Amino acid sequence: MLKKAFISIVALVSISYQALAKSNDTYILMDSQVNNNGQKINFKTLVWYSEDKVRMENDLQNASELNIPQNMSKSVFLYDLKNKNMFVMMPNNKTAIKIDNNTAKQMGNNFGSPMPSNLNTDFLYDKDKIRDEIKKMGGKMTGSETVLGQLCDIWEYSNSITNPQTQEKDIFYSKLWISNKLNIPLKIEITSASKGKIIVVKAKEIKTNQDFKEDIFNVPKDYQITDMQKMMKDILQIQQNKSK
Repeated sequence: MLKKAFISIVALVSISYQALAKSNDTYILMDSQVNNNGQKINFKTLVWYSEDKVRMENDLQNASELNIPQNMSKSVFLYDLKNKNMFVMMPNNKTAIKIDNNTAKQMGNNFGSPMPSNLNTDFLYDKDKIRDEIKKMGGKMTGSETVLGQLCDIWEYSNSITNPQTQEKDIFYSKLWISNKLNIPLKIEITSASKGKIIVVKAKEIKTNQDFKEDIFNVPKDYQITDMQKMMKDILQIQQNKSK
């Protein structure tokens, strides 16, 4: 159960960072803390931003405490902003899952994500669009603050989410510090009305004007790739055949 929760949480935090900015070769190191029903999960997140591609690595820091195998402690996400898809890479067995925009949106809904699906998965990297979407959800700018020397607008909004497993409803309050210069969230806090603060992500280091090699944004040739959309269609077909 904890392993499944960890995978879901990593996906959730990564989805939270799909509201991305158009930024030329920027590197960011982030610390993330997640409260999963009392279980504290800590991991470092490394993000490489290019013009239209992003690489994100999540490295679990307390795997042994959580009884999670070391080979599951690292995950890599590749985002193709132009083609609107992503790859979830598992380095331990050299496999990757391709997830298109619509499938990612559906998965975000199935996770009961506190980040609304339109903000989750439309790969927004236009400053005005990000703010417009937050406004549509009833959010507003509540102030400004400097994070690592970057002046950020603070945006807040709330939304009600129904847990797909238990059907219980909860209210989530999200707070984002969006850099005016980079148009990237440098800090995120998500609080549950019933469970308190569940996610805190904060940038620890920023390097701009970098020159990344294209290879880091591509799945290695020796990886086996599974298409999530095709896999979900196959599962649905099997279920339909069984019901006949």
